Amino acid sequence: MSLLKNAKRKAVVEEAKKLFLSDGIQQVTIQDLAKYLSMGEATLYRYFGKKQTLVMEAGILIWEDILEQMEGIGKKATGFDSIEAFYSFFLTTFQEHKEFFLFAEEFDQLLFQESIEEELLSAYESVILKLKVLFDGHFQTGLQDGSIRRGVDQDLYYFSTNHAVLGLCRKLAREKSLMKYEDRIGKISQIQCLLDICLNYIKVERGEN
Repeated sequence: MSLLKNAKRKAVVEEAKKLFLSDGIQQVTIQDLAKYLSMGEATLYRYFGKKQTLVMEAGILIWEDILEQMEGIGKKATGFDSIEAFYSFFLTTFQEHKEFFLFAEEFDQLLFQESIEEELLSAYESVILKLKVLFDGHFQTGLQDGSIRRGVDQDLYYFSTNHAVLGLCRKLAREKSLMKYEDRIGKISQIQCLLDICLNYIKVERGEN
């Protein structure tokens, strides 16, 4: 693919990402995308073949944006502080960009329901694992500076807590609660409570060695 075509493809994905985030994956059709992008439907099909390919590339771009923002947070005073900032990012995102979690919900359904090209799946997994590399660096720093307790299975902790936090944020991002009792408990309070549980599990308290 020429540099010009590659640049145009990236520009299309960047704009399509905005539409998927604002309107939802299922609601957006190729016709909607063509109108939004001021392009012909035939051109979109020529570049991407099908809508699912464009959704996958938009999803990869979204996670790359998140990775860049998390890297921008930088290292804190201790490894634990960096891990705390890592997880607090999701709370901030929920407060400011709930649409990300709604997109993530639909995106996961797409992964299970559609046949996705292996190359796109690999690219998606690659950016997700880069987040773990960032986390691993903070975790190891915490072990070295004594702010994170030893004996924690690092991989198990990471994937379990991430699934829990992302899953809760996706559930709470829906505008309407399914049960009446859910309205009595603040959404932000629920996420913060879960973050506290996750973080307290690895935190070394004063006096511990």
